Amino acid sequence: NWEGFKDIPKLPYLKLCLASGNAVSGNIAQKFRERFDIGITENYGITEAGGLCTDGVPHPKVQIKILGEKGSGLLQVIHG
Repeated sequence: NWEGFKDIPKLPYLKLCLASGNAVSGNIAQKFRERFDIGITENYGITEAGGLCTDGVPHPKVQIKILGEKGSGLLQVIHG
């Protein structure tokens, strides 16, 4: 219901959205999908399992790739 939601630009390179900490209501998930054309994946057990990185540093065995505009040109690879 945040009034600025409609002003967020489309995010065509967004590939994955994770929600954790609480269930996302169906209404919010539907509005998000309609606005950004991508669903939200519920992330269960995040407290116990942890995320993929902490303070920008990936966990061991996790690799983060930073790509250029439109997904072209590998700019940087960060290994955990």
